[in-house]
Amino acid sequence: MNTTFKIVKEGYDKLAVDYKISVLQASIDQLTRKLDVYAKEIEVSQDAYQKLKAKHTSLVADLAAKERAADEIARLALKEANVVIEQANEHANMIVGEALSTAKTLLKELVRIAQEGKENKAQLLSKLQTLQTIIEGLEFPMIDPFKDIE
Repeated sequence: MNTTFKIVKEGYDKLAVDYKISVLQASIDQLTRKLDVYAKEIEVSQDAYQKLKAKHTSLVADLAAKERAADEIARLALKEANVVIEQANEHANMIVGEALSTAKTLLKELVRIAQEGKENKAQLLSKLQTLQTIIEGLEFPMIDPFKDIE
């Protein structure tokens, strides 16, 4: 912004200098207003930044708390699931044990019944043979029923 002024009798041209000074003063005023606007915008931006930063910090802390809570819930759920599985295994083992015991009892009873059946069969065969012998030993007299009627 180099401006050269016309040299007149007692120095520079006063009107040109005054005009230039008024133009520069107007420019300074305009730049000062812009600077004030920019300073206010910077202040508003910094306030917004601080609010966002505080909100971000709050959200990060909240997220961390929720993650810890979720981890705790998952840990408790896993622990509870393990307890339920352990109880289910105990019940299943008890049921299997009872079933095996019942099966043993039934098999013993079946063996006993089969043995009794075998013994009864042998006794029955023996009695049938005795009966057959008795029946074969029976002799019926031969009587003529009409012989006395004549």
